[in-house]
Amino acid sequence: MGKYLGLIALTAIAAGIITRFSFATSAKTKLEICNRSDEGTVQVAIAYPSGKHDWNSQGWLSLKEGECGTMLEGNLTNRYYYYFARAASAYSWKGEHRFCVSSRKFAFVKADRQCKGANSRWENFRELDTGRDVTNFTLNLE
Repeated sequence: MGKYLGLIALTAIAAGIITRFSFATSAKTKLEICNRSDEGTVQVAIAYPSGKHDWNSQGWLSLKEGECGTMLEGNLTNRYYYYFARAASAYSWKGEHRFCVSSRKFAFVKADRQCKGANSRWENFRELDTGRDVTNFTLNLE
């Protein structure tokens, strides 16, 4: 009888472990951005491919110091994304890749080829290499 109860206990423990692993794999996949800078509140825009030769851009995700937020949800199907961030202190994270942004919240298609509208302008985005076969990525702005 004692061996039988021990077997039941081991089975229950194993079931708990399996349940925990199953729960961990069901987490949402995403591109997360964290403000690890000391520049105050940061506004972030992202650009990502939407077709063979088209790029979309969207913004603004507002992050206070120490705060993280999700920029894109779902599996990261591309290795390269581009981002532009600006702080209240006038500091910015930018690079050499030009995409359209707006002074207000926005979502643009063909953001690498056209930039129209009273509040629209071109900004230079920084390349973000998430790595091969990655479904989750966290970018720390420092």
